[in-house]
Amino acid sequence: MLPNFRRVRLSALAIAATCSFVAGLGAQRGGGPPGAGDTALVEGTGAISGVVTDGSTGQPLAGAVVTLVGGGRGSVLTTRMATDEKGRFIFTKLSPAENYSLTAVKFGFFDGRNRARVALADGQWFTDAKITLWRFGAISGVVTDETNEPVVGAFVRVLVQVMVAGTPQLSAGPVTRTDDRGVYRIAGLAPGRYIVSVPSVQWSVPADTDEYALQGLRREAVASMEAAGYSLPKREDRTTSPDGKNLLFLGHYVTPPPAGSRAMAYPPSFHPAARSPKDASVVELKNGEERNTVDLQLRPVPVVRVSGTIDAPPEAGVAGMTLRLLPAGAEGLGNGSEVATALVAQDGTFTFLSVPSGDYTIIANRQQMEFQTRNRTVSMDDALPNAPGALGGGAGGGGVPSASAGTTYSYRGSDGNRSYAGKLAIAVGARDLTDVVVPLKRLVTLTARLVYEFELPASPAPGRGGGLPVYAEPADGSAALGMPTGRTSPTEPTFLIEGLQPGQYTIRFVSLRAGRIKTITWDGKDYTNRPLDASTGRDITDVVVTVTDKTTRVNGYAREQNQMATHGSVIFFPAEPDQWTNYGFSPRRILSSPIGTNGAFSATTLPPGNYLAIAVDESLATAWQDPKFLAAAASLATRITVEWGDAKTVDLTVMQVPGFKGGGD
Repeated sequence: MLPNFRRVRLSALAIAATCSFVAGLGAQRGGGPPGAGDTALVEGTGAISGVVTDGSTGQPLAGAVVTLVGGGRGSVLTTRMATDEKGRFIFTKLSPAENYSLTAVKFGFFDGRNRARVALADGQWFTDAKITLWRFGAISGVVTDETNEPVVGAFVRVLVQVMVAGTPQLSAGPVTRTDDRGVYRIAGLAPGRYIVSVPSVQWSVPADTDEYALQGLRREAVASMEAAGYSLPKREDRTTSPDGKNLLFLGHYVTPPPAGSRAMAYPPSFHPAARSPKDASVVELKNGEERNTVDLQLRPVPVVRVSGTIDAPPEAGVAGMTLRLLPAGAEGLGNGSEVATALVAQDGTFTFLSVPSGDYTIIANRQQMEFQTRNRTVSMDDALPNAPGALGGGAGGGGVPSASAGTTYSYRGSDGNRSYAGKLAIAVGARDLTDVVVPLKRLVTLTARLVYEFELPASPAPGRGGGLPVYAEPADGSAALGMPTGRTSPTEPTFLIEGLQPGQYTIRFVSLRAGRIKTITWDGKDYTNRPLDASTGRDITDVVVTVTDKTTRVNGYAREQNQMATHGSVIFFPAEPDQWTNYGFSPRRILSSPIGTNGAFSATTLPPGNYLAIAVDESLATAWQDPKFLAAAASLATRITVEWGDAKTVDLTVMQVPGFKGGGD
């Protein structure tokens, strides 16, 4: 089957004439600063040229940086250049290959998942590489107080509604502060659904808390640093002690002026006047749209005290643990999303001060994780301040393949025993709550062993490699469960993951030494395509992960309007609807494969099973993240069965899925 594309044989004169429009914009090899991945490529006689345009206006974009990745004949090329005043670019001296990928970036724009993928024949000049960039949007408004006066210096943050593992989640977005008019503006926003909030966190600690502990420093560390001649600055905070036993921190978040004898505070506010994210109004933003009347009004409310004890064995070491009081619907969010925080005293007691009425969850855990969607047009977002007393215990993060574009996860920990955690739902009314008991339970441990079934002589021998992280990902995508991590061994087949909270998890490996998961079994049952359940509280022991060096491959061509498609994606997904959700951060049985300019596509990582395959426009390349899309696409898709060792061919037609369209919508 021959693809239908335009082929132009190049001559030195033709190349020279066409290259003139990019003169001075930077040479392709060595004429400008190379990227970290740039490597030499055997020169060929092909070329790729095209234009970068604004998706909203259709106008060409000058100064966009286009990156070309791909190659053939054993070499890989990464090179880049800037577009001219008419948005044009050209890459020359290219070898034939089917895997050239072009992306573009420009300040104030995002790629919109619209990228060009080119299959280049020997000596071909592909002249129609089109890349569309979309302008970022913005949300702005005014924050006022109960007297309609502007609130100056208030934090304002957007929360982003995203899909993770096929379920809706909240992601922490960019943060800014209001100016002297009470005005805020958060730019650099991609199309999506946003909740706008003004955070307000009431921090409290026991009055006898060591001043260095407030900075997250242990006394022995302070003594060691002072002995080495370092002078440590003290934390300077304004505090008050409403009960004479605990300190309430002031000045980090907006505080209402004193009014009468009753203590008052501003609760966290969500546009237009909600007290929790689940009750907030959603701001739907389109490509390049600016919403400029998303206002919030802060109103002080009476507050009470919530106190009690932690019920935990001595080895849990609860003293110094930070408790977080979170509004309903915010349990998966991190620092700055609380209504209040409290440090646990040496005797295991705690006190939250200045708590407004509402429904909350107390979380007692030395680790927290959240999803983040950060501003990509500025170097750094304003950061919400850290609560006092959290002892440093590491931080990190990474991408979330099953999540909406631009979503990452971020985790942070604090020193201490992380094997115990707990949470408690409480309802706070008009009176103090005392004698609240928060039970801590030992978290579940997962132990597993790797069994290698390698057949090819070239496969790495078991016992070599290893020593890489292995993750227990929350199957339902809930950031509140965290992502416990273990490590494979270079010499032993067993590994251990500690700290699984009640919930379901999938196992993800960074590397399996050129192998792939064949089966996962536990307690005599098959868990290859379903999550492991830690909800019972008992340890998950002797999980067997069988690794194979067998492969699968599905190839084909996609057509559109009786000719070869030149762009788009083929989405493979399970034929079983119960596997369209609950697959963790990294789905094994869902794949979006790009369609090249010759109509070809390929899938080489699908494990055995029954699948549905559908070819769609490139703007729907990530639509599989929404199970509603999969339900709508199922009746239009082609059914295929994949087995180990298969090399199947399937031809598809690009389909329109009712109710779903991409691009600027």
